[in-house]
Amino acid sequence: MADDALSVVQDVYGAFGRGDIPAILGRLSDDVAWEVEGRAGDYPTFGARRGPQGALEFFQAMGGTEEISLFEPQAFYPSGDNVVVEGHIGLTLKNNGHPMDYAWVHLFTVKGGKITRFKEFYDTAQVVEAWRA
Repeated sequence: MADDALSVVQDVYGAFGRGDIPAILGRLSDDVAWEVEGRAGDYPTFGARRGPQGALEFFQAMGGTEEISLFEPQAFYPSGDNVVVEGHIGLTLKNNGHPMDYAWVHLFTVKGGKITRFKEFYDTAQVVEAWRA
């Protein structure tokens, strides 16, 4: 298993595609900063979390909130320890059946074969509006 930043990030996306959350958590540093842009109280996955336990809480919130039908990392931009990824998602909100379809950007920092930082950006206003509908 390669430990360069791009390989680590691609491994994590592969694990996500298989639903293998333990494999993802195994690629995180003990103090990983895991953040989804947006106010924590506005949507269950928004906000900053810390460590593999915080990342697990993110995945649990996502699983309880969203039914994902499409998840596509589309472009990878590695630069040293950092990788920027552009992608697209299609999902249905479990609370109200509202379908969503939007682009996202993920930022990763990888050191020593472990992800030390993850940050996600997307149209949070659209998601909050659909969540509250």
